Amino acid sequence: MPLAIVANGDDFVALNLQGQESICRIDPHYRHRWGIDGLKERFLRRVEIIHGTWFWRGSVGAGDYGLWHLNGRSISAHRCAFILFVGDVPDGKEIDHACMNERPPCPAGRLCVTPDDLEPVTRKVNLYRSPIYGANKTHCLRGHEYTPENTRRRLGGKYGLRACKECERQRERAHA
Repeated sequence: MPLAIVANGDDFVALNLQGQESICRIDPHYRHRWGIDGLKERFLRRVEIIHGTWFWRGSVGAGDYGLWHLNGRSISAHRCAFILFVGDVPDGKEIDHACMNERPPCPAGRLCVTPDDLEPVTRKVNLYRSPIYGANKTHCLRGHEYTPENTRRRLGGKYGLRACKECERQRERAHA
C-alpha cells in the first residue's frame, strides 16, 4: 500500500492513502538517539555535494533510485531529502526530480537529492515527465510520429498506453 511520509515534530509518521497511521515510523529509540538535526546529519553523511548538486552515495535500489534505510525499512532518498530539508509532502503528491526535466538534465540523475531540485507533483504529472513512461514523447522508439492516425490507445495501468500503429503493421508483416 502506498505511503506518505510526513514530518511530525521530531518524528516521521507514515500514513497510508486513507490517512491511517502505518507501521513505518521512527521509534522512540531513533527519535531520542538522533532527533531531526541528527537525522539531517546522518543523511548528509551519504551525500556528496559537487558544484551545488547533491549526489546520493548511500544504498541504491530498483530503478537506480537512492534508498535510505531507516527504522528497518527502505525509503527513497529523494523523498527523505525533501521531508528533511523542505517540509512535508502534500497529500496526493509524490516527489519529482524537476532537475531531470531540464536540458541538459542533472548529472546526478535519479541519485540527485538536492532539495531545490525536488518538487511535489501529482502522479499524473510525474508520469508525464518520466522518460520511461513517456507521455511527453512525440515519436515511438523506431522514430514514427505519434499522431491521431498513427496512435492506438491500449488499455493497461491507470492511464493507458500508446501503441504505434506503423510498428504494429511492420510486426504483423514480419510474422505473416
